[in-house]
Amino acid sequence: LVMERVEGGSLTSFAAGKNITLKTNPTKEDARESYENFRTIFLQLAHILKTLHENKIIFTDFSPNNVIVNSATMEVKLIDFEGAYEVDVDAPVPLFTPGFVAPAQMSGQSSSAESDFFALGATMHYYLAPVNQIFAIHPKARYGFVKSVIEDIGFPKVLYTLISKLIDKSAAKR
Repeated sequence: LVMERVEGGSLTSFAAGKNITLKTNPTKEDARESYENFRTIFLQLAHILKTLHENKIIFTDFSPNNVIVNSATMEVKLIDFEGAYEVDVDAPVPLFTPGFVAPAQMSGQSSSAESDFFALGATMHYYLAPVNQIFAIHPKARYGFVKSVIEDIGFPKVLYTLISKLIDKSAAKR
């Protein structure tokens, strides 16, 4: 069911075209622009999730393909709310995207605000280095991988701490 036309393309496509880690000889200006894009996108997404959660809505299937970025305005929107539910009103739907799902949710537990946070962190990780699906094989590898990427491109070190907490196996640490 189409509700409205949303201008832009998926975060997956945006990241592929703008991601500094995919450039062969990035400059300091490339790094600055990449960080500004990252910051602009993910501050909006954090605000959107905060608004949803304040209204007792769990998104459930948060992933780069469910985020639209208008590259002209840098405005982001979420799409595909088929997995979303209202807490204490709707039954949670067991829907997720591999590579962006919290371990407990993948094991059959209902999605929660904390699982949305995990997906946000996994999406941040994906933006920096689009290799999330391989972490199903070795989940702990994601920490070293994202730390190396952040150090290599010169993004603030606090970003590693933020992403690490968001993708922590323990929901309480998110």
